[in-house]
Amino acid sequence: MFIYWSCRIEKDATNGGTDNDVKNHREKGMTNAMERLNKDYIYEKSSGSEDILIRPFHFMEAKSDQNGGVHKHHVKITDNNNGSWNAPAEASYRSACYQPEPGGWGGGQPELDLIKDTDDKTYIPLANHHEMGHATGCFDDYLYALKIANDSGNQRSVFVPRFSPQHIDGGPYSCDEIARMKSNRSSRLRNYWKYVCWLHDMGKPAQGANPKGPLNDLLKGTRFKLTYPGKKGSSKFKHEFEMSDTYKNI
Repeated sequence: MFIYWSCRIEKDATNGGTDNDVKNHREKGMTNAMERLNKDYIYEKSSGSEDILIRPFHFMEAKSDQNGGVHKHHVKITDNNNGSWNAPAEASYRSACYQPEPGGWGGGQPELDLIKDTDDKTYIPLANHHEMGHATGCFDDYLYALKIANDSGNQRSVFVPRFSPQHIDGGPYSCDEIARMKSNRSSRLRNYWKYVCWLHDMGKPAQGANPKGPLNDLLKGTRFKLTYPGKKGSSKFKHEFEMSDTYKNI
């Protein structure tokens, strides 16, 4: 499964961005993000006649100014004093967020660099792959409410009630200190579940007036679970995650 995101990058000179910053993000940032994103998550058959394995692969592309084609985001690079953010078509990245940053932005959480994940590895914060998470449909794990304004300026809440400040303990993922969408470190099963929902939607059989999904002939009704290999010391195990289609956003 090819998960593709593209951008065009330019310096934000007003906020201290330089040509060298753009070069770093273009030549190193995309590769760094893909190395972090393309962990060994596999979609395996849960039920059905076809024994299918699907490997999700994230391809993050910074288009050159000489190449045509449509890009998803216009990314401006600032100095390292400005926080990174990602909106629907525009984004702003700090100069240093293309690379792992021990302790995170400002180095304030070095103790989290030592925590081993369920694959027995440690992860240094990499902020650009957090922002690319937003570009591919992931909410912040510390954001417990999202308000979207319409053209009239009216807002509506589309998530659960908001806590303030953002990092308050007690939220659904507050204990997951090294999650990608909290501290920019390690991707989670929940970040990949939406693609299982998509596979199920695309593979549905015809129902009444509703035609079959475009992947029905290929998948033949196969249902999938999301798996990931775990390790602790010399012990190896496998995470297996599966939920009803009702749970599309987790």
